[in-house]
Amino acid sequence: MIGKGIERLKTVTAIGLSISLAACQGAGQQPAMDVSVQEDGTNTAMTLDQQIVFARQELADRLGVSLDSITISGARNVNWSSGPLGCPKPGMSYTEALVPGVLIFLDSGGKTYGYHARKENKPFYCPTKQAAIPTTIQKEDLA
Repeated sequence: MIGKGIERLKTVTAIGLSISLAACQGAGQQPAMDVSVQEDGTNTAMTLDQQIVFARQELADRLGVSLDSITISGARNVNWSSGPLGCPKPGMSYTEALVPGVLIFLDSGGKTYGYHARKENKPFYCPTKQAAIPTTIQKEDLA
């Protein structure tokens, strides 16, 4: 009787651990917009300039405006304090570790748009209401 109880406990524990690990696997990850992919299928790291070019084009496409109407108000390397790269989604759990990255501010039509990224990866748009800018950074410091 005790042997069966221990075996059941081991099984339940193993299942619980498997579910927990599966749930954590995607936590804190951004959409698969990482490094750029060349025509031959190989991945290459992006420079800050390439990240800015990508973000400007993405914002122009998002807003349906010309690339010339998108200006850069600031861009620099930052250390994000956790896995969501300063753009946490409500109700999600994330790793708490410093993540080297990039913060880009673009302006269009009198509004400012923030783009976040891991270092050398493609930036993604982060709505202002969702953004958590590192405390060591002030927008006016990003010239």
